[in-house]
Amino acid sequence: MAQTFNFVDNTKSVSIIYNNLEYTIAKNDVELFIPNVSENNIVGIRSHSAKFKDIKVNVTDDTITGVGTGSTTATELKDALQAVFFLDDLKESFDEYISTQTPQAEEDFYSDVINIDESHKDKVVNVLSTNDYSVVLPKLSDVHVNNIFRFKNLNDASVSGAFIPFSGELIEGGNSFKFFGRGTLSIRKSMDNGLKWSIVEISNLFDHLNQGKTTEVAFENHTDAYLLTHNRGYKPIMQVYVSDESGEFSEADVDVDHNADLNSLIVNLEGVNSGFIRYI
Repeated sequence: MAQTFNFVDNTKSVSIIYNNLEYTIAKNDVELFIPNVSENNIVGIRSHSAKFKDIKVNVTDDTITGVGTGSTTATELKDALQAVFFLDDLKESFDEYISTQTPQAEEDFYSDVINIDESHKDKVVNVLSTNDYSVVLPKLSDVHVNNIFRFKNLNDASVSGAFIPFSGELIEGGNSFKFFGRGTLSIRKSMDNGLKWSIVEISNLFDHLNQGKTTEVAFENHTDAYLLTHNRGYKPIMQVYVSDESGEFSEADVDVDHNADLNSLIVNLEGVNSGFIRYI
């Protein structure tokens, strides 16, 4: 009878949920085996724990969720489970693996389109484009689960990058991922809930271009309300200063109306004013 198996990575242990039972097993405490390599459709899991001893998962008939989702052969499922069960075989936990890796080199890219392949796994891809750019990622089947791809843009805060997987594949659940402004980004292949790209580390603080960057706009002898188009995509924090009779500037207490697209606003000044608007 077909069953549903849910494999959950708990960092220090792995849970197996099936037949309305849940077993949590310490990592490195199991044996994985394929009873028939020719048929390649069953993965056996044995544990040294007292309660949970032996199960067999049939990738043809059973439903697999969590770790190993999407596996079509026993080998694929075994590889997915091995990546989370056997820390000794991977030398250390994945977080420790990341912390011990030192990239061998940087490679500079000035192009607006950056094509990534397996050779970039040991490098930092240094983005030097002055325009919005695209990063075309390799096919997931060509990438090892331990490979980390690192990207850095410290050159221009005004550009954004679109990270685009191979056709039909996903990055963090979407068809592309936007990276805004300056910062660093590291990604890897993930086999949780099916093959996809997963973000390991991201350092930029903002989710829109120019967020965190102060801009100042001056106006002189302007009558009544002032329309400001900022194209930030969010409601900026702002201050409005107007000149007084002595030529000094003081902060004005005025109402501000943000347009629905969050790319412009109206400062409801009255009469004729000179001054400046500072926003971030």
